[in-house]
Amino acid sequence: MNRLRICEEVAEFKALNKKMLKGHRQVVLTAPNGSAKIYALETELGQSISKGDTEKSLEKAKHLFQALLEQSNRTPALLCENLRDSLSALKRYLTTINCSFVLIADLCSDLLSTISASQDTDYVKIAFLNFVRACCDSCEGHEPVNAEDIDVKKIITYINQNYTCDFSLEQLAMEHKVSPSYLSKSLKHELGMNYIDYITKLRIDKAMELLDQSDKNIKEITFAVGYNSQTYFCKVFKKIVGISASEYKGGVRPLCAPFSEYS
Repeated sequence: MNRLRICEEVAEFKALNKKMLKGHRQVVLTAPNGSAKIYALETELGQSISKGDTEKSLEKAKHLFQALLEQSNRTPALLCENLRDSLSALKRYLTTINCSFVLIADLCSDLLSTISASQDTDYVKIAFLNFVRACCDSCEGHEPVNAEDIDVKKIITYINQNYTCDFSLEQLAMEHKVSPSYLSKSLKHELGMNYIDYITKLRIDKAMELLDQSDKNIKEITFAVGYNSQTYFCKVFKKIVGISASEYKGGVRPLCAPFSEYS
């Protein structure tokens, strides 16, 4: 594909996003439950992020999160749903003003993979603020100071020793003073898979070991490997391993080795 065609496709993509934003604006301005206020906050946040103004963006993000929380009646599931809508709107806005679409899309994916209705609102808020901070870094065109000095192998060792604990990529990035996108890329380069897949691998590998070699029941193993829901654990286990946890405990073995796509 030649350079001219690439430029034309980028222009078409931006035009489509602008059209979608215009339609989004017409809908929210006539919708109930404070949607117009949220749209205004999304726009203000997008503007400050696009300038790389971290301090102002975090202030705007806190206002937006509070508005989403109120709109959701403090219901975690509804909050996550509304936050996803706001992230889509922010992504569309930022990609119309020359912020890197790939970086912003990656950051959105990272955030969406770490939040769920089972987490408390404070956790979701911290993850969202870290996302905003990383977006500012991306739009400003640089990684935070000392990004190249992080010891990725040391971070992996920490993950290996604490994978049953509930910590996110954003929290790790904040502790090491780098953006989530930078840490995500560094870990993927070293591990050959993304952060979430690696945590899942560690947990399922340990679960198979416990199912095979211990007398623990499935509920006990669920919590032992870091999951809070037996239903969710069993769903993940079957998806990854190809058979149910109860079948595995009974001696049945999968036809293909789990995680073979990464080997």
